[in-house]
Amino acid sequence: MTDIKKYIRQVFWFFFILFTSVVVYLSYFYFVLASDIKNYSMNPRVRISRPNILRGRILDRNGVILAFSDEDGRYYPMENVFSHVVGHTSVGHSGIEERYNFNLTNLSNELWQRIKNLSTGSVLQGDDIHTTLDYRIQNFAYNLLNQRGSIVLMQPSTGNILAMVSYPSYNPNTAEYFWDYLAIGSESPLLNRATQGLYPPGSTFKIFPAALSVRERIDFNHFCNGYITINGTTIRCFHSTPHGNVDLNRAFYLSCNTYFVALANYMGYENFTTGIEEYFKEISFSLAHNQSRFNFENGIDNLILSAIGQGRTVVTPLYMAMVSSAISNGGIMNMPNIVNNNSIFSRTHSTTLFTVEEVEKLREIMTEVVTRGTGTAAGINNMQLAGKTGTAENETDIAHGWFTGFLVDGDLAISIILENSGGTGPVLPIVKSIMQYAASLDM
Repeated sequence: MTDIKKYIRQVFWFFFILFTSVVVYLSYFYFVLASDIKNYSMNPRVRISRPNILRGRILDRNGVILAFSDEDGRYYPMENVFSHVVGHTSVGHSGIEERYNFNLTNLSNELWQRIKNLSTGSVLQGDDIHTTLDYRIQNFAYNLLNQRGSIVLMQPSTGNILAMVSYPSYNPNTAEYFWDYLAIGSESPLLNRATQGLYPPGSTFKIFPAALSVRERIDFNHFCNGYITINGTTIRCFHSTPHGNVDLNRAFYLSCNTYFVALANYMGYENFTTGIEEYFKEISFSLAHNQSRFNFENGIDNLILSAIGQGRTVVTPLYMAMVSSAISNGGIMNMPNIVNNNSIFSRTHSTTLFTVEEVEKLREIMTEVVTRGTGTAAGINNMQLAGKTGTAENETDIAHGWFTGFLVDGDLAISIILENSGGTGPVLPIVKSIMQYAASLDM
């Protein structure tokens, strides 16, 4: 009898564990995987329903039509301007067209539409997607970006993306006719550089050790000779210009390389690397994206390169816009959002990136960059802009140019990179024009 009871208990627990596993899996499938599967363009349910339903429209925040369908096909009236973010449906799907594929072919008032279809022959119309994008800002930024690179504008308080431009672009209306070139062309026109481009941050990286020195309460001063040599490796300031005695403020607005190398060396491997890693958060975003990474290998050469945003550290323009947004938003970094009317994807998540003390110092020294430092060419009359410039060496002989920043008394943050621009010279006038224009709009 004892053995029988033992076997019954074993069988009971076996089936209990089996049943619990099924419940857990189904719950995970429903709450985590379902949204990805139903929006997957190769989902048979979507493919079967597509011929009978016109895809919904994609609209900007003010109702401007970015994509629509009629019985002859899918059309993109803005052509190249929104190609990376709106995407296409010609050969596979991309952008919003891919991520919200199910929504665009879903019938929210299905019963009424099908009754009307049977009685009058009217077409079945998929749901519209209302984005956070602003056509005015996107078009303005697109027309200023005439070389490889990216521009991202967002609202720090909400995480809403107002503009996301990547160059080179393509026309989604004709993509299928030029697909071989688009897919394998050396310019990578299909790549959304804003979310998928991984670049060395250059001196924009100095935001992080500056914040870390505040967090660790390090009051560090340094005498800059224009260069510094540690363990046989020499790092120079721009044109080897000596800056003399520099504290954090002066080093930051002058973008003094030797100061930040000396600061990292003073902090030491462990303190520097573990501290900086805290500023690299994993982000969630509905569109395809890469994660920014602080990559560090032990060794003095790697330490001093990492201190000035070189080495193996890579960031996306989107992430740097989020960093500036966090500083503007009191240290809170909202996850980026691009759709207004979807309860799953438009829900704003946030994380704390900077402390209150760090924000106070960063706002101060980033303002000085524009008023008296390397970013003066981006200055706007009657409007205070704060930011950080960056020149990033890469595998070519021509450096990338960076800027990331925000309006001190506004709700706008920006990140821009121009590939192989030779520095920030071509970047800053674009920053000034876009921020001045965006701030003038009624939003």
